[in-house]
Amino acid sequence: MTMRGWDWRLPEGAAQWSVRGALVAALCLCLGLPAGEARADRLSGLVEDCSGLKASPQSLLRLCEQALEADDGRLGNEGRAAVHYNAGVAALDMGRAVQAEGHFEQAVTLSPAMAPAWVSRGLALAAQGKVGEAETSYGRAIAADPGAAGPYLARGRLQAERGAFEAAVTDYSAAIEREPDWEASYFERARVLAALGRWSEAERDFSAVIALRPRDPAAWLGRGEARAANGIAAARNDFDRAVLLAPEWGGARYARGLYLEVAGEDEAAAADFLRAYELGHSDPDLQQRVRSLSGG
Repeated sequence: MTMRGWDWRLPEGAAQWSVRGALVAALCLCLGLPAGEARADRLSGLVEDCSGLKASPQSLLRLCEQALEADDGRLGNEGRAAVHYNAGVAALDMGRAVQAEGHFEQAVTLSPAMAPAWVSRGLALAAQGKVGEAETSYGRAIAADPGAAGPYLARGRLQAERGAFEAAVTDYSAAIEREPDWEASYFERARVLAALGRWSEAERDFSAVIALRPRDPAAWLGRGEARAANGIAAARNDFDRAVLLAPEWGGARYARGLYLEVAGEDEAAAADFLRAYELGHSDPDLQQRVRSLSGG
């Protein structure tokens, strides 16, 4: 099945990572202006605009580039680094990995201790297939802020994508140690543990996600698969809950169909396979299963 991909952004509310949220105040200090007077001139107005959390990526990128062009030296290294970081975030949102890499590179050159910029640089590099450079960038983020969870989660994902599952588990565990209420780390570790066949541990982590996000269908489905692999009857309830929470998710229907097929409930399995097919689920075996189980 295809599970939901987690957003690459850092966790909301993690104060040590809230670079964009603090940008107006920080840059107004660089400009020597109170926040309420940020529009006293063109540069400070652009700085305020390019920190807007509600701006579209296109607008944000344009405004940040204008602010960089208008800078007359008042921003200083930290201020320019923050603007480059925002520009990189916008470019990455737009799928412009090369452009994003350039802005993040400028940010870390101006402010080598800016851990979020090192993480984001790694994301931009990974998007271009530069795996080794991305891993190095995540390592620089860890060195810059050893207590932060984000760099470990990002590096763990990179390890998982390259098939280094044990290394990924180590990084996810480090992320959980630092941010025990961040469900993304549990979810990612659970998927890797499942790939390793460590079903009991995977079930535990999916349960942790469910405790934090009880309406997450992917967590219910993942736990159902882990329980099914361990022969736990409660797996059926988890599959049912996933379908209930996401009735239009073909992957959930297909996974429950596989469970029902093994349980000998051919009619119910056929109904789930047919619905998964109607919803556009793309597993290569699905069409044949629909035909064979429906008698067609």
